[in-house]
Amino acid sequence: MARRLQVTVVDVADWSGVVEKLYSCIGEAPPISKYASAAARAANRPLAAADRFGVEFVRQDVLDMDEGRLRVVFEGAALVTIMFTLNELYSSSIPATSNFLLSLTRVLAPGARLLVVDSSGSYSTVRLSKSSTTTEDLLLQEEQKTYPMHWLLDHTLLEIASEDRGKQWTKLKENKSRWFRLADKLSFPNKLEDVRMQVHLYRRT
Repeated sequence: MARRLQVTVVDVADWSGVVEKLYSCIGEAPPISKYASAAARAANRPLAAADRFGVEFVRQDVLDMDEGRLRVVFEGAALVTIMFTLNELYSSSIPATSNFLLSLTRVLAPGARLLVVDSSGSYSTVRLSKSSTTTEDLLLQEEQKTYPMHWLLDHTLLEIASEDRGKQWTKLKENKSRWFRLADKLSFPNKLEDVRMQVHLYRRT
């Protein structure tokens, strides 16, 4: 039986129109000239057949999802990605983001992967004050300090998540500063810039 790739996109903003357009570009054959040859017409196929690829968009703030809702959306997922979002979530609320990651840990089955990609450098630090109320004593400081996003992520998944049930995650890959550069031979109508990013890959154990 052929495998089917099912993608679920979650965001607080309404990206449904964009997701639908991207899906149609993948699931439908691209436009072709009426003067194209018979061979070209025969070879003009979609990137993925409709019965092999599906997309669902969920408009919701993940920090507002309780564990039951997270289970509906993420249970059975083989790969969960958090793309250029985690630092914003931490900046919004460290306790809520930590709870989200811990709930996600309980929802995902062993073998599932979690991929986190975010900006490197000063954009990936979070400022904590002495009035911060978190469950981690290590984060209670007398003065404001900045903590790298990857430290908070590792602390939550590799330490806190393991306190009651033993080891829950294995870190497979880490790159704290990696450049993604646009190939010189590619061009787009809108200007695209290179980006320096950090990459963290975990496996649920």
